[in-house]
Amino acid sequence: MSKYWLFLAIFILGADTASFAQAQGPQSIRPRPQPGVKTPSPSTIMIATGDIDSTEARVISEMARSLNDGVSLRVIPMIGQGSIQNISDLLTIKTLDVAVIQYDVLSQFRKTQKINLIENKLQYITKLYSQEIHLLSKMQFTCLADLNGRKVNFGTRNSGAALTAEIIFSAHNIKVQPIYIDQIEALEKLKTGEIDASFYVGGKPSSVFRTIKHTDRVHFLDIDYIDQLQQDYLPGIVTHDDYPDLVSSDETVSTVSVSSVLVMAGHKSQSEQFRRLTSFSDKLFENIDNFKTRDYHEKWQEVNLVSPIVGWTRFPAAQNWLDQNAAKLAKAEALAGKTVTSAAQTTLSADGQNAEQVRAMLNKFLQTQGSGNPANREELFNQFVRWYEKQSR
Repeated sequence: MSKYWLFLAIFILGADTASFAQAQGPQSIRPRPQPGVKTPSPSTIMIATGDIDSTEARVISEMARSLNDGVSLRVIPMIGQGSIQNISDLLTIKTLDVAVIQYDVLSQFRKTQKINLIENKLQYITKLYSQEIHLLSKMQFTCLADLNGRKVNFGTRNSGAALTAEIIFSAHNIKVQPIYIDQIEALEKLKTGEIDASFYVGGKPSSVFRTIKHTDRVHFLDIDYIDQLQQDYLPGIVTHDDYPDLVSSDETVSTVSVSSVLVMAGHKSQSEQFRRLTSFSDKLFENIDNFKTRDYHEKWQEVNLVSPIVGWTRFPAAQNWLDQNAAKLAKAEALAGKTVTSAAQTTLSADGQNAEQVRAMLNKFLQTQGSGNPANREELFNQFVRWYEKQSR
């Protein structure tokens, strides 16, 4: 059995075991089947994630554990081989229903038409969260330009991370020697000095960095959010709270991030797969607030169901759910916005800042980060609050 399929078997077994364990708890009691009554099979949805150490693997595993009820729905996570392969698998493997794909990969496929009219072949259910771009290098390098001509791991060949690395370095006019190995191997080679840096895309905090520390003479490099990146990326930061063994308590690393998207192949509305996907998207949307608690990965806090993915069509059943619940969602979003703004204003006011000063600082922040897409203003505002805290230290 290959390593890939072994991981897949272990991952699926783990998800089912977790679902079974949760079902024994007092809050997840399944109805007993009645004697002589045939229980209908649940709608089964298979979702391709990233590698086994990725944040999306954990997030989709949590999704499966929560949504699986043994009666109407069963979600099965599958370890994928990156965004590019996930696109291919969605279009060729009939049993694969959904995949987590980086937005920049979708954007590149659409721009280059690597797959003809791909925007008509794929649909999205929802935007998930931002995946931060991590560039870990030897301590001797202090900025991105220092890596010119150096050996940098891009991740496995033809992966989403490799494509992102090519885009980032090209945008900054930096030519490196790309190495294509998995991240775990790359970190070991970084420790021994065989490579100079390693590029990784993943939601923070990522468990992939658990094997390396600041004492290994490595650190994260800043990646500037330049104009060429603002169409497909967002600003991001990495702090001591994310990686206490790699980032000092008084340090904030500026980087960029890319949205992860829950994507499916388009299906006819009369098909069985369309019906199953409708059941899945409805249940996910109905329970989205349950994921935004401390019991789940913090990245769930970033999920905003109504966020559009420009240039792509949302799954009709998912859009229908949003339309039917528009008033409730608008009310919740307004309340959340007031809460965030109030908390930020409280933080700023505690330092003696009035509204005009806050506005001036926000303008300054936008000048340093770029205005970006108006649809990303919420993410930019959150980054502004963090940026302000950094300035006031």
